[in-house]
Amino acid sequence: MTTWRGKMHLILIIISGILTITAMVFMFFRLRSVEGWSGFAIYSLIAAIVSLILVLVSGIFITSNYMGLIERFMVSSYQIFYFVFGLMVYLRN
Repeated sequence: MTTWRGKMHLILIIISGILTITAMVFMFFRLRSVEGWSGFAIYSLIAAIVSLILVLVSGIFITSNYMGLIERFMVSSYQIFYFVFGLMVYLRN
């Protein structure tokens, strides 16, 4: 049985993951026609697909010994996206 803190952690991680992947897809649709941002739009879509695949893989391996490693890959895809987005905003403004 998971503790209350553990359950809340899982709920918040699921919500933030869904919102992040959704934002990536929305950014693709919005930025694909903006001059200078179309490359980042494609990157956003690719990052959303990779993140979704990693979420599904982490769900498959949820009870294995490799769950922690797979979680790190999943979180890394979000962190790389945040870094690239911040870099694009810095370079474009």
